[in-house]
Amino acid sequence: MRIVLCAFMLFNPFQATALLSNGETKSKNDVSFIQEDSNIFKSVQVAGSNGNYLITGKTKPSKGKFYYLVEDGHVEYIKETLILIKEKNPNWQPFKIQIRIPKEKLPNNGSLLVYLYERNNEEQIINSFPIILQRFY
Repeated sequence: MRIVLCAFMLFNPFQATALLSNGETKSKNDVSFIQEDSNIFKSVQVAGSNGNYLITGKTKPSKGKFYYLVEDGHVEYIKETLILIKEKNPNWQPFKIQIRIPKEKLPNNGSLLVYLYERNNEEQIINSFPIILQRFY
């Protein structure tokens, strides 16, 4: 069964809940968000909260590498970071990204996002894949 992004935070600011497409919910401190697949990323999942996040999935970037950054729309928390993949396209390769942001630097409200993406030959961002790490209220 394919799980599609259908996660949201309920109005209770002290409890985060993710609702999965199969009706199952995940709650409390270790919320998992599942993102819909793209051409170069699939089976992407995010777990964690309060500045500690683990992103896992599979990728097949065209040049054997991709990038990520973390921001909230105003502040960049983690600058562009390169991830090298052992094999190039067309084989799907697993990846894991551990993100740590000090609790005192997290936003007071808004959404913390990670962007996974590639760069083309002109160094322009392509195949951007945004994921919500956590919503703050």
